[in-house]
Amino acid sequence: MTDQKSDIVIETDNEALKANLGIFNNDEKRAIQMLLTCKQSFIFNDWPLPGTEDDGKKKLLAQVLRLNKQYPPGIVQYYQNGVKLLEDSFKGVNAYENWAPSVPSGLTLAYNSEDFHKYEALGKSNYAGLGFVLVAGGLGERLGYSGIKVSLPIDITSEMCFLQFYISMIMTMNANAPLMIMTSNDTHEKTVQLLAANKNFGMNGKDQLTLLKQELVPTFANNECHFGLKTKYELGEKPHGHGDVHSLLYNSGLALKWKTQFNVKWLFFFQDTNPVAFRALPASLGVSVEKQYAMNTMTVPRTAGQAIGAITKLTNKQNANDVLTINVEYNQLAALLPDGDVNDPSTGYSQYPGNTNSFVINNDAYALVMEKYKGAIPEFVNPKYADASKTTFKKPTRLECMMQEYPKLLNQYQREYGGAAKEEEKSTGGGFEVGMTCFPPWLAMKPVKSNIADSIKQVQSMGTSFSAAHGEAAVHYMNRTLLRAAADNDQLTSESAQKMELTPGLPFEYGARVVLHPSFGTTVKDIGNKLKGDIRISERSTLVLDGEGIEIDGLKLDGALVIRCTGQNTKVVIKNLTVVNKGYEYKAIDINDANVAEKYRIRGYVLNKMEEKVIVFDNGQVNTVAQ
Repeated sequence: MTDQKSDIVIETDNEALKANLGIFNNDEKRAIQMLLTCKQSFIFNDWPLPGTEDDGKKKLLAQVLRLNKQYPPGIVQYYQNGVKLLEDSFKGVNAYENWAPSVPSGLTLAYNSEDFHKYEALGKSNYAGLGFVLVAGGLGERLGYSGIKVSLPIDITSEMCFLQFYISMIMTMNANAPLMIMTSNDTHEKTVQLLAANKNFGMNGKDQLTLLKQELVPTFANNECHFGLKTKYELGEKPHGHGDVHSLLYNSGLALKWKTQFNVKWLFFFQDTNPVAFRALPASLGVSVEKQYAMNTMTVPRTAGQAIGAITKLTNKQNANDVLTINVEYNQLAALLPDGDVNDPSTGYSQYPGNTNSFVINNDAYALVMEKYKGAIPEFVNPKYADASKTTFKKPTRLECMMQEYPKLLNQYQREYGGAAKEEEKSTGGGFEVGMTCFPPWLAMKPVKSNIADSIKQVQSMGTSFSAAHGEAAVHYMNRTLLRAAADNDQLTSESAQKMELTPGLPFEYGARVVLHPSFGTTVKDIGNKLKGDIRISERSTLVLDGEGIEIDGLKLDGALVIRCTGQNTKVVIKNLTVVNKGYEYKAIDINDANVAEKYRIRGYVLNKMEEKVIVFDNGQVNTVAQ
């Protein structure tokens, strides 16, 4: 409701604005005050006299009020932050100039090692304390896909979409675990529709599943921090970055609610098209529990100079007790190191592992820190200058924040609260130390985010790509490796000596297409307990295992076999079974053929199901299938 009891007085030298003040109510005058405080009086310069375009004027002021509400500290603070950050950008200030880099705390886990199994088991024993946060604000435009990325299938054998896989994995780990999905203006309605059409993939939509939409912030048109204008009466707006996930969790009260209602001790933050990270989660969680890390980032080996952010421990040169472990962009890292970023001769990799943007956070420490800083992650600005003079932008910029920069708040909290922070550490069950766990790339970072044309260029420069074809191949490779490890049998299935190239310039690894539904098991030991006897799967085969109650005691497969086991107490025991049939094959397509669904065109192939054997039971009994 507009407050008309005491008129707001606007002091201004802008004649066009003065002439229009009489048409505005107090709420609109508050918006004008904000703009004047932010030195945006240029916006009013071309406003005509009252009676002309008044709706447009009021529309702009309503937008200002909305933007002020969407940005919790307020639009004036946004402007003030912009002034400082754009000045630093113009001067070329390096935010880490006064920090000395060193190797971060953490572990490198060899897959299927004793340590790997130890941490998987410890992680599994702590599933009950997990909550999940999915950042899903992007469309699939960069992929050549017009829908939301989480609706894409992770593989076209199962046709299970990313979101279904994530929810299935979550509910297998803990049927009551809560999930928050951060959406955007672009993805919110489509995400709602996807969930509604599939009954939330089995998740409770009332308390267990929450969608929170990320809002937009104003753009800056120049170094003077003038807001960008999309039209005469509309400010330009852009996303504020995925760091907003923290302010959404805080301002919604969700993280605290999860702590009290669901007993959530650990939060797993993950990306929209990187399903392999869920197979690394149990061990990563185990490391977090043992080390009591406030934040534990999944990392992968990176070569020196590789264009991927590096998890780095930074120590303040003026205060050795001031430590910040955080993602540092590869070009910044090289400048900080005396000899540059070089490979360790003993490993062939840099000592600074690559950031996957998947991480586990201690929710007790998180609740303390978020309360102090209201979920506001420190911002940065990255203007694209027109030339070396840095006086003009190619296009309007905006302030951004990144979710992986939460350690900056941990660092700030320790500096500002000193001894009090040490006392509060006790209530978190640990401390505020930030660490990392390093995994093989195939187990932690194989996102899908590039269209075919860009992917071909990536293959030329690094031998692989972030295409849908490579992402699908990575999932099958991971599942083959998991089966071999679980069965303790390297001969269970082999990798093809030749890559498959259905789209010229886009070869990918090939072998048996193995689909492991989350219900079949979440750890190597879980799955190993279901595999016995002599199991052989030819490289051209397809094997789908869907169900907790499946056991295999001897199998020879050369073709396609689908096993589904549903219903309480239902078991399917495969006993020395031999299956030979024509199976499935990939078939190349014309990627420009509009008659083919986009989800296949972005891969460059479809699946031709020539012949299969399907075994399905839902009867609450033990069912043995033998030769």
